[in-house]
Amino acid sequence: MTATAERPEDTQRARESAPDLPPSFFRTVVETANEGIWMIDCEGVTTFANRRMEEMMRLGPGEMLGRHPADFLLPEDLELASAVIARTLGGESNEFEPRFRRGDGAIISTIAGTAPIRDDAGNIVGAVATFTDLTEHKRAEQALLDSEREATRTATLLNQLLESASDAIWMRDVDGIFRIANPAALKVMGAPERQVVGRSMYDVWGDEVGAHLAQEAKQLFANGEPISIEEEMHDAGRGAPTIFLSNKVPIFAADGVPIGILGVSRDITERKADEDALRESRAQLAQQVAELQAAQQREHLLAREVDHRAKNLLAVVQSVVLLTRAETAEELKDSLVGRIQALASAHALLAAARWDGVELSELIAEEMAPFTGSKLPRARFSGPALRLRPAAAQALAMVLHELATNAAKYGALSTHDGRVDIDWRVNGEPEELVLEWLERGCADVTAPSATGFGSRIVLSSIERQLRGRLSQEWPPTGLRCRIAVPIAHIATQPA
Repeated sequence: MTATAERPEDTQRARESAPDLPPSFFRTVVETANEGIWMIDCEGVTTFANRRMEEMMRLGPGEMLGRHPADFLLPEDLELASAVIARTLGGESNEFEPRFRRGDGAIISTIAGTAPIRDDAGNIVGAVATFTDLTEHKRAEQALLDSEREATRTATLLNQLLESASDAIWMRDVDGIFRIANPAALKVMGAPERQVVGRSMYDVWGDEVGAHLAQEAKQLFANGEPISIEEEMHDAGRGAPTIFLSNKVPIFAADGVPIGILGVSRDITERKADEDALRESRAQLAQQVAELQAAQQREHLLAREVDHRAKNLLAVVQSVVLLTRAETAEELKDSLVGRIQALASAHALLAAARWDGVELSELIAEEMAPFTGSKLPRARFSGPALRLRPAAAQALAMVLHELATNAAKYGALSTHDGRVDIDWRVNGEPEELVLEWLERGCADVTAPSATGFGSRIVLSSIERQLRGRLSQEWPPTGLRCRIAVPIAHIATQPA
């Protein structure tokens, strides 16, 4: 904002009416001010900078004297600052937001107000400006923008997951009101989203089924444990009674107050019909049992193996859901989607290898891909070939996801020039895998003041599931993590 220049007679009149204060008073006010104060003469040469200004610039006493503001300004702000200085020395007051490079090389953002300095005759002899440090404010604004973008990306990913899932996925709150229902669930209910989401289970299923579900929900909240049940319900999409395998998980807030129930229901009608047909076939073809016993046994073993793998993965997902705390369903989505995706990636690799194990290098590449992109080498990893058992692969997938998430939020992957080096080797007797995670390109990294849920996942996965050891250091350049795990416990065969 531009102000009208003071007239000499107004300045003189103000001086005459001011109280008679000693010069030391004004010196004290200037030196103890919370804002930086910077004075220049008509040539733009610094004649005074108070203690706060020198602290903001990370310079010692007197180091700014005799220097021009251009010595400190960022090149892209020089034109604006030159125009402001010219207008101020012409008698105007101004406000602008210059950026400076401090004595330690860092960049500081400020907001400044300028005014001309006049002598007793009213002649302009220089300019003065007050500066307020906006660096943390700007950083907070950027962090908020980054958080909002990440929340949008996560919500989009979860919505895509819900939209494409063939299983019916839904959530009801503590009052039995549906808050989430994916297309597969809406098809079963035979109603559009507007007639399901926001409506109670009594409205959707009727009084009899609604009362049964209310009693079931009461028991789930009381026990605090998920259940897996087979239930028969009318499928509007099929137009007939349908048998579902439903997994239902009670969700609680951080203070233990119930939030709602998350459910995943899969149509197993055809599988049940196949089982019934198989039993009937056995009775009718008693004479051919011996010829048919081996084929049926193989089929049975394959079905058991598939069920076993699916239940193991579901158990891991349920444990993540149970241990994650959130105030609302939306916060729960944000917390879960990344971890579930990490497990899904490991599961896809294992499924492609027919659950015969997965190479460590392939697992690292898969889990790091969402965080490093494909254009620039943000992550480098190397080590010998090592094939992991399925359980070990899932545990390491969670560890890598949590480390990468932390790096993307606070560490090397949160900066433009940062990167992560991942190296592993096999040594010792008995042999053990030693994996080292090293972040580079950070600045002023410090150890976290508290242990979050992600850190607990990392520690639990390594010590309990993999029977290994974890050590972490936080040098200023980035996190350094070392993981040591017995080879005999994780590898499909000796290294």
